[in-house]
Amino acid sequence: KNFFEQFIINYCNEKLQQIFIELTLKSEQDEYVREGIEWTHIEYFNNSVICDLIEKSNVGIIAMVDEECLRPGQASDITLLEKLNAKYLHHPHYDSESGTNPKKPNLKIGQGHFVLRHYAGDVTYSVNGFLDKNNDPLFRDLSQAMFQCEHPLLQQLFPEGNPQTPSRKRPSTAATKFKVSVAQLMKNLRLKNPNYVRCIKPNESKSAKIFDERSVRHQVRYLGLLENVRVRRAGYCYRQEYAVALERYKSLCPKTWPKWDRDPKQGLGEILKFLKIKTSEYDYGRTKLFIRNPQTLFALEDRREEKLEDLAVIIQKRYKGFRERRKFLKMKDSQILLSKTFRGYKAKKDYQTQRNAAIMIASFVRGWRVRKEYQRFFRSHATAVIQRCWLSYLVSRFLKKLSKNLPSESPLDRSWPSSLQRFRIANQLVKDLYHLHRCRKYRLNLTPEKVKAMKEKAKASDMFKGKKSLYPESVPVPFKGEYVKLSNNKKWKKTTNNAPVIWADWVCKINRKNGKTVNRVLVVTADSLLLINPKNVQIKYKIPFAEIHRISVSPYCDQLVMFHVKKVYRS
Repeated sequence: KNFFEQFIINYCNEKLQQIFIELTLKSEQDEYVREGIEWTHIEYFNNSVICDLIEKSNVGIIAMVDEECLRPGQASDITLLEKLNAKYLHHPHYDSESGTNPKKPNLKIGQGHFVLRHYAGDVTYSVNGFLDKNNDPLFRDLSQAMFQCEHPLLQQLFPEGNPQTPSRKRPSTAATKFKVSVAQLMKNLRLKNPNYVRCIKPNESKSAKIFDERSVRHQVRYLGLLENVRVRRAGYCYRQEYAVALERYKSLCPKTWPKWDRDPKQGLGEILKFLKIKTSEYDYGRTKLFIRNPQTLFALEDRREEKLEDLAVIIQKRYKGFRERRKFLKMKDSQILLSKTFRGYKAKKDYQTQRNAAIMIASFVRGWRVRKEYQRFFRSHATAVIQRCWLSYLVSRFLKKLSKNLPSESPLDRSWPSSLQRFRIANQLVKDLYHLHRCRKYRLNLTPEKVKAMKEKAKASDMFKGKKSLYPESVPVPFKGEYVKLSNNKKWKKTTNNAPVIWADWVCKINRKNGKTVNRVLVVTADSLLLINPKNVQIKYKIPFAEIHRISVSPYCDQLVMFHVKKVYRS
């Protein structure tokens, strides 16, 4: 028979099976889905429904047992069974003698028993002693006595006996304490990376050389080994975040070593491409790299070990180089000290030699100066003095003659007096300087209006010089802009709202149909071209500048101008 103790043990086994499912089958498949890996879901039995049946708050079997223990009145194991039957009779993993049909009791279960369908199979429990064993017999005064012992282990086992932390709460039941302990155990296991060892019993009689195939099949099925094998075969043996995997294997590729500043996923792609690993051997998730076969992982690790040895050799080489360089620098400092001392000695010796030589040279120079000073009193020195005075006289005469015969101050005057062959180069330099002086003086005397007119003439010269036969005649004529005094016309002010006129003059418009000419006034405003009837100041044509894409001018003296527009304008 199975009593309260076996019920607690089987509850613990169910929780261990649940965490096995969560950390192997469920978490494995959920990770593939979460990472976007193509995956065919493998079905498996999840025993969370059994765990909820036992431990769920307020409605689980443990909660029902605690409630029956704490309620006032005549509580017994039979009343507990009746409540369990009333609550869970239709649960797929619970059964009792009454069954789903009270008129046809299940005699195989027996009176005072109930059945739980665990992941390992059906287990029949006797409710006899459930309430007594669930009540904690250890009273508070006994807990306080154990806590007051000097041994620290007893104080850790009975913390509720601490008199400094009194509690008015009712002592927890055995099932509740076990439930809390199991929950703490599950919490610790989820923080770890546990490894599982599944033991298969070959037979129920514990005999040697007997293999019960039916029993073994049953154990393999309820332990979920087939589903686990399917997941492992179809899945990936290794997975790691991109940044961690790149940090581990970046030394295997020259492009990623020693530093990779771009996307870690792209860096891993460069490593796998460099190692020529087939694309079927790995896959990319959203945040992790997945490797399918252990052989591929072992090959990566072997290459990493070889690379680490090479890097160790490089580190050793660099350290030895550093050590020898430090030794060399010490020797170099010693050599510099010796050289500095010797150069100081040699410099002092050279200084004394140079000082003696300088004193000797200075004495000779002073003698030479004295001899030169008295040389001018000699007759042989008179020739040089006379020649120098004669040259000064020629230069003075040249400059005076030049000052009297200077050309006009007009920059256009190119005349210049001649000079002797001796002063030909100087004469040309003075000519150039005087021309620059005249140009600068002319520019300084120009008014802003003349400067503007000169710029306009320069722009017109760039456009028409050598291209228009009539251009030389227009050079001395100043630009007025408005030649017909259109701004003073009242009709013009009324028609155009007194628009500013940039240029206006009489023109002869040639009709397109018959070629006859008509007198018109051509007006250029700030944004358009106007053709006006001079009789009544009526605007015949108004063409915006945006519609004029080209202007053609005849190179002859005919004063012909043609405006090319994008569309035909009617009068």
